[in-house]
Amino acid sequence: MMVLISSAAAAVAPQDFIIKPSN
Repeated sequence: MMVLISSAAAAVAPQDFIIKPSN
């Protein structure tokens, strides 16, 4: 279960950081 969550987060994290690297 954690693998799926981690995979999804890893796929969305890069875009989120690029959009708003404030966090």
